[in-house]
Amino acid sequence: MARFTYEEREILLSTPIEAVLSFYGKDTSHDRTYHYYSPFRDEANRSFHVNPRKNVWYDFGQSEGGGVLTLVTKLSGCDNDEAFDILAQMNTSFIPSYIYSSPSPVRKEPERSIIIDYVGKEFRRKSLVTYAQERGISKATLDRFCSCITYHSVYSPTLKHTAIGFANDSGGYVLRSRSVKKCTASGISVLKGENSDEVAVFEGFFDFLSWVEDQGIDSLPCDVCVLNSVSNLKRALSFLNEHSEIHLYLDNDRAGNEAAAQIEYFCMNEETRVVRMSHLFDGYKDYNEMLTAKTSTPKTDSYGKFTERCSEQTEQH
Repeated sequence: MARFTYEEREILLSTPIEAVLSFYGKDTSHDRTYHYYSPFRDEANRSFHVNPRKNVWYDFGQSEGGGVLTLVTKLSGCDNDEAFDILAQMNTSFIPSYIYSSPSPVRKEPERSIIIDYVGKEFRRKSLVTYAQERGISKATLDRFCSCITYHSVYSPTLKHTAIGFANDSGGYVLRSRSVKKCTASGISVLKGENSDEVAVFEGFFDFLSWVEDQGIDSLPCDVCVLNSVSNLKRALSFLNEHSEIHLYLDNDRAGNEAAAQIEYFCMNEETRVVRMSHLFDGYKDYNEMLTAKTSTPKTDSYGKFTERCSEQTEQH
């Protein structure tokens, strides 16, 4: 079994899904919306959808989907290591490149469609504070980790908006309010803590803020990495690999589980332990959903006790 470098794995993970279907002798015909016949069963109507630009698939008949690695493991009944070996055997040269090229947009967006007008370190906008409090986040935590952002769109320069802003390492902000969910520039957010050997990983910054609130954290006990989107995962891998212990507070859904599996594959070894912490909010989609539901109940144990309990559970299993 070959052991591939990080760069080699990235190349293998870019193998077009249609190449995988062809490798397994599956029907590669599709309609104009990229619906194929499912490779997992015989069917009269196409229910297997492929997004060629993102190189992901979704089977509506089984209500599940994923990327190239997930598809190979399902078709071969193998683990991730074996799936990479199989991907290495595939020849994708027969796939016309234009099939997977992005069409020219009707309207080309500028590199920066959002312009920041003002960054405030203290929240004075009541609607934003109320929105955060409804999600279990106090004004003190907002003031500590976020900024009150005033911005406008390049298409409406005179129309100003305000939102909660969380800075990322690309020099931009993730913006959130009751009606806004966008970012000025895509990127992860890294915060340094007291223990640089450990890192806590979150999918979104509201999950990170929920952890701070739920644990009553005064100073960060470890480094923190907020992905801001699972699509930013590969940007975080080199930073995560600098730590000996990685705690994953990722969402309890397909995307979160797949991201956790990739982190385990790329980072876990004899020197690095990866621990999934999503059992702490089992029954909820993410940490913030749990916090919102339990804001009227006493807070849980400290970070240290969580870590200790998680270690005990890991040893038991």
